[in-house]
Amino acid sequence: NSYVPINQLPPELLIIVMSWVQYSPFYYQYHSSPWCTVLEVCRHWFVVGATAPSLWRTISPGTNIRHAWITLVRSKQATIAVALHKPHHLASCVLLSGITLHAHRVRDIFLSELSFRDAKLLTRMVEYMPMLEVL
Repeated sequence: NSYVPINQLPPELLIIVMSWVQYSPFYYQYHSSPWCTVLEVCRHWFVVGATAPSLWRTISPGTNIRHAWITLVRSKQATIAVALHKPHHLASCVLLSGITLHAHRVRDIFLSELSFRDAKLLTRMVEYMPMLEVL
């Protein structure tokens, strides 16, 4: 499989291709699954994609808090964006609590229908977010 032309692309180019898929509206017209399904193409794609922090900068738990934690770990030291759209209370509370360890990396926070309790927690955290540009 390493002799297939697509696997001979330098990792930097493959990461660019994956980021196009990640942000492409065309991908989501034909696929209901998240962009990271491209990691299932082959082992090489998985290794390149899973170890590229730039592909793991948006943390949005939805109902899958495990995916949010994987994203947080794979983003390494890159700045991150946290998106909580209609969050399930437990998921948003757990994520916001976990983000406190990474508050210095938060660049953007997108919120929708946040509970009063979570809003209070977030308000206390903002002073520890020197990279924060969008709230």
